[in-house]
Amino acid sequence: MVVVGVVCLTGRAMAQQQPLYSQYMLDAFLVNPAVAGAEGVTAINHTTKSQRLDWQKQPVSQWVIDSYQIAQQLYSEIREPDQKLSYRYNFDHVQTLNDQLLKGGVHLAGLLNEIFG
Repeated sequence: MVVVGVVCLTGRAMAQQQPLYSQYMLDAFLVNPAVAGAEGVTAINHTTKSQRLDWQKQPVSQWVIDSYQIAQQLYSEIREPDQKLSYRYNFDHVQTLNDQLLKGGVHLAGLLNEIFG
C-alpha cells in the first residue's frame, strides 16, 4: 500500500520500456546453443551454379588428388616432428578448411542426387 502511494505521489512511474514477451528474442543462445561463438563469422555455403556443376562433374579421383595437394601444402609448414602449432596456424588456414568443407558438401550432394535422384 505504501509503495502504491509513493508511486502515485511521484507523478511519473518508470516501468519496463521494452515489453518482453519472451527472452528468446534477445538471446539466440537460449534457442540454439550452437550459436555460441558465431558472432561475426561468414557462412560458407555460397556457391554459384557453375561452381556446383563443375565440382560435381569431377571424378572422385580428382577430389582425392586435390585434397592430397592441399594436405602437402599444410604439412610443409610443420618443420619438427613434435612441433606445437599456434592459434595463428588455425587462423591462417580456416579459409582452406571452409573451402574444402563446401566442396565436400557439394560433391556429396551430387553423389546422393545420382544415387537417389
